[in-house]
Amino acid sequence: MIAGTFGLSAPALAQAQQSPSIQEVAVVPRFADGVLQGCAVNFQVIQYDTMYAGGRPVLLDGSFQIYNFGPGRVSAVLKLGFIDEIGGAHTAPSDAYLVNGLATSVDEAQHQMGSETSGFGLFGFRLGEQVTNSIVRIMTAGKFSFAYQREGGSGGVPIEIDMSQSPEKVSDWSECIDALLLSDR
Repeated sequence: MIAGTFGLSAPALAQAQQSPSIQEVAVVPRFADGVLQGCAVNFQVIQYDTMYAGGRPVLLDGSFQIYNFGPGRVSAVLKLGFIDEIGGAHTAPSDAYLVNGLATSVDEAQHQMGSETSGFGLFGFRLGEQVTNSIVRIMTAGKFSFAYQREGGSGGVPIEIDMSQSPEKVSDWSECIDALLLSDR
């Protein structure tokens, strides 16, 4: 688990400083009462945060989830929490949104609330152009991007989740989304 790496041994620290982030990613179907209800990309990322943490490593833990609650009721959720000190507790960002090039999902935001998991925030979006672009970008390029803000901050810290080196995860996402969006509800 990448959280254990947050102690960063000397070799891991050297490797992390040479790359923009260390990532673990999993694609997970979400079921309710035995029926496919959603698809998620769960991730843990260690990235150097120059905006809020003075260039120190920050562990970002979360997921990008797509849910189908019936005709016309498809939505997306970013679930995020971060830790910026070894042994620290998760803290929820004050805001988060998807990023596609120079466009964001800010106009597609529906709700923001605390999560059932302490220290995490939930950021919900309707299925609009930018959410759709993020879904498709995972299917075609194996990547998606978002940004988060900390309490009292106004700048977004950009994060890119990259599954492109794992074709089976990209395929798992595509199969899950196809089954989710093409099923009769």
